[in-house]
Amino acid sequence: MENTETIQPEPRVLRRKKDSFLSKHWKKIALILVIIVVIIGSGAGGYFFRGFISKGEDSNTTGQVAGVLKELPKVVAYVNSEEIKREDFQKRVELSSQSYTSQGVDVTGEQAQTQIRENVIQNMVNEKIILQYSSRDGITVSDEDLNQKLADFIEQLGGQDKFVEAIKVQNLTEEYVKEDIKRQSIVQEYLNQKVVIDDIEVADEEVETSYNTLLETVEKPEEAPSLEDSFENIKSQLLQQKIQARTNEFVDSLRQESTIQIMF
Repeated sequence: MENTETIQPEPRVLRRKKDSFLSKHWKKIALILVIIVVIIGSGAGGYFFRGFISKGEDSNTTGQVAGVLKELPKVVAYVNSEEIKREDFQKRVELSSQSYTSQGVDVTGEQAQTQIRENVIQNMVNEKIILQYSSRDGITVSDEDLNQKLADFIEQLGGQDKFVEAIKVQNLTEEYVKEDIKRQSIVQEYLNQKVVIDDIEVADEEVETSYNTLLETVEKPEEAPSLEDSFENIKSQLLQQKIQARTNEFVDSLRQESTIQIMF
């Protein structure tokens, strides 16, 4: 069973919160999206992939967050006796706060910061557990593959100059991003191997039901796209939801076999 313990100030219960390319590869794409959003959303790569490039005005938010996090212990969590250090947690929280701020969300309040910190620590715990299991199974990424992934990543951002500008604004280094991509690649490969999704299907009736439900929420249904036009998009979303549920279930099973201590 999951052995979860929180030290200082008192124990608490952890809560986890036709022939087109899409139609051919939708299950693989959906699993990748689930991995990015659910498991490794707190990494640097996750924010870049969302199109986030922080503006200068976010620096105040970063300072406020950093000030709060300096009060944390040097080790913020233990996962099967392996440490999650404060500085790593702090960087993830800052990135998350900046990401929300860039989208117009006020994250300066205590409630918002508490939720961000909880989300980040849970993501980092999940990531740590999966990396531990990946190491046991000998799953890694070669330097050649890692360099290619980094090159692809830089190309997606618009080239080397855009990449340099982005990491400068984020107060990151190329090595940090490279290590983040490495972690994400290992997590993705492990879940690709362990989470069975071939049997997951979305029936046409499910798509139609979802479409009709969405139609009821639209002010002017007559202006909404037709079911035919929306079919593939809705089907993809429903598939992603099902894969997400199965992935969460699998990660929960790993947590049940893990000892987790949150130190704040």
